[in-house]
Amino acid sequence: MKRWLPWFVIPAIMAVWIVLSHGRAGHLLNDSDTAVLLRALKAQPDFWAWFKGDWPLFNHFYRPISTLPFQTDLALYGDWAPGYGRTNALIAAACLLLFFWLVRELTESPLITGLSTILFGLYHISYGVLETLGGLLWIVAFGVWFGLARGGKAKFWTVLSASFGCVFLASILIGPVDFRDRVVYWLPGRTASTMMLFVLISMAAYARYERLTAGRLSAPDPTATDLPATKGTEVAKPGRAPWLWLGVSFVGVALSLGAYEQAVMLPAILLGIAIFFRCNRRLPHWGVHVGFWALLVGYFVLRRALVPSEVSGYQAQQFRDGPGLFFSLLEWSFPAGNNVREFLHSMDVGILLFLTAAPWTNMIGLGSNVTTMISLWTERERWLGIAALLMAFFSYLPMAWLKYFGHYVYWPSAMWALFVVVVGIVVMRQVGRAFAPAPIQAPGRVNPAPGSLPSGG
Repeated sequence: MKRWLPWFVIPAIMAVWIVLSHGRAGHLLNDSDTAVLLRALKAQPDFWAWFKGDWPLFNHFYRPISTLPFQTDLALYGDWAPGYGRTNALIAAACLLLFFWLVRELTESPLITGLSTILFGLYHISYGVLETLGGLLWIVAFGVWFGLARGGKAKFWTVLSASFGCVFLASILIGPVDFRDRVVYWLPGRTASTMMLFVLISMAAYARYERLTAGRLSAPDPTATDLPATKGTEVAKPGRAPWLWLGVSFVGVALSLGAYEQAVMLPAILLGIAIFFRCNRRLPHWGVHVGFWALLVGYFVLRRALVPSEVSGYQAQQFRDGPGLFFSLLEWSFPAGNNVREFLHSMDVGILLFLTAAPWTNMIGLGSNVTTMISLWTERERWLGIAALLMAFFSYLPMAWLKYFGHYVYWPSAMWALFVVVVGIVVMRQVGRAFAPAPIQAPGRVNPAPGSLPSGG
């Protein structure tokens, strides 16, 4: 507990800050979606009515769980806007603390857990800090080249990877959206954050179940680079009823599906957690995933029975395809893909383009992405980094076919924060190597070595 408490303090302060700075303006209720939704709830106050069909906007979505907070606010606050703003902030603050739990179960690392949660919290509070950090990373990217003075040819590649790593980290550090506006202050954004509550509970509870009960493959022989086990190392104890965590996870899946359509990716993400544990020499319970996918099938059957199957006017207006869809997905899998697009588009100018900074900037962006991912693969955090990136991508996948709204990326951004922190740890390790002196070859030993016994005849 002593290892975790210091890293929990800052996220807890951030959660309190989010709640205390909640929206209070009267125009919170004047948003068109909010006004229509509240009018429908006033016309139909029956609690169970919204479990039996379309949700209050009647645009063919099944969202009884995310309708509940609106019903509760209406009963408690009527038309008092600050009460609704406080609820939005409370949900977002709870998501931040639940994210701490999730990363703790996935990594068992106070450092990674604390930094990831702090970064996710900054997405809710302020971009100024992240912009400043990004600027400092650019300074470090140039500064590491002084490390060449302490090494030779081999040192060049260490310095290059460290410099490119800082550039890549600076480019991915700032999140895709400011959640103050789209989740904390905008009332319809609570559809995504309500889903996120149950998604995080489900993911964390499942990860805890596997961490407590999954068997382990025999560990390979230790190497010189392995971290030593210490008295601070925690050994997970299954407890009396670890299967209760699995039950919590199933409940989380069911409730998240009833909150927001993006949750259809949750069974795939839970399977990804199992694969991640397997890559880390654990033996997850593959059979339980049949139940997660069965819940998803049951959701589709229920939705088809209760909600009109034809495309609503709103849905037809929001669907998209074409290059925008492709590059939107690329942002969550290969961030430098946009550098490639900008470079190809700018080539229409001709060879004179290379007299400007644009092509060189795009090539540096591409090189930094490729170099950093190669470096990540060589480090012990590779499976965690890859898992975080893939979870960000797959959690965003169903929303890519819709015109962009900030709350669409609430779940992906949490996974993105974990990915950024893992990359940051790898990059800072490279920076340390870049400034370290080059290794010195030990002198050859004379034969026979001093102090050796004479050979027998």
